[in-house]
Amino acid sequence: MSDTEETISNKDNDVLKGKNNEEVIESRDLIVARNLDKTYHGKSEVKALSNLSFTVKRGGVFTLLGRNGSGKTTTVKLLSTLLRRDSGDLSVFGFDPNISAEEIRKKISIVPQEGKPIEYLTPRESIYFYLRMRGFTKEEAERRTEMVIIDFLIDNFSDQRCFTLSVGQKQIVLVAMAFAPNPELIFLDEPTIGLDPLARQRVWKKIIEIKSSTTIFLTTHYMEEAEFLSDIVLIIKEGKSIKQGSPKELIKQFKYKHKVTINNYGNENITSQYIISKKLNDSLVIYLNENELDKVVQQLVKDGLEITINKVSLEDVFISVMDEDHEK
Repeated sequence: MSDTEETISNKDNDVLKGKNNEEVIESRDLIVARNLDKTYHGKSEVKALSNLSFTVKRGGVFTLLGRNGSGKTTTVKLLSTLLRRDSGDLSVFGFDPNISAEEIRKKISIVPQEGKPIEYLTPRESIYFYLRMRGFTKEEAERRTEMVIIDFLIDNFSDQRCFTLSVGQKQIVLVAMAFAPNPELIFLDEPTIGLDPLARQRVWKKIIEIKSSTTIFLTTHYMEEAEFLSDIVLIIKEGKSIKQGSPKELIKQFKYKHKVTINNYGNENITSQYIISKKLNDSLVIYLNENELDKVVQQLVKDGLEITINKVSLEDVFISVMDEDHEK
């Protein structure tokens, strides 16, 4: 059993059984997933999820990390009612997505991994019509449209047809559309891919602003993004839970505290002097604890090597977890 698998309480079981009164819903985790399985059938079967279990509390950022093909997007689709699970128990807002999809859709929005706005509409029209479809009045839809156009720096291209926009501009329009109705739960499946640094920072800023009152379910390949934004991180591989905790907890659990990168590495004999953890292009990375750092750094400098010293990050944890799992 992985360190993310926990016994689901009787209260969680009440949610999974569909006790959907407001008192029950308000006092429970927002999402309860237990032993989720999903297999894609085609020329060959692909097991996307295998006994995946987790819970997501109300408010904050819950981030799903994994390599390509690990099951992140499949999980998002199951939770957001876009795909039906094969087996396992799942509750979102106290509702089963396989049974009560419409009830869930009223409360959520999503930025899909490969989505794009309607080509012949402008960003302004895209946001406005989306809000109208969600049931907002003309006046409120107009107000919210103008608000997110400003919030996400869309104003300088808000009246251009979407087919004329760059990939990054189309992506930020999708993000703005998801935030505009102020839903209780937002699914962001790699939302900042293709964005320039300024647009990415604006998305981060907006997430930070609303996460106390809105639940964000995030997937990303940017470890800096995950470490900065996340309250809880769940690392999965091949559809299975591997490790879960806050970024600080996961970093604290990592057996090393510092990493020394040897830049432009070219001396093969160094492997007999130091324990080498990773080789990245022309650089070598050594993971060290506090009591080892000074001695090793002094020796490396004495040897005339160009080095960079950093504290370990969530990226180091992720790489280590993937490598450990691969070695088993």
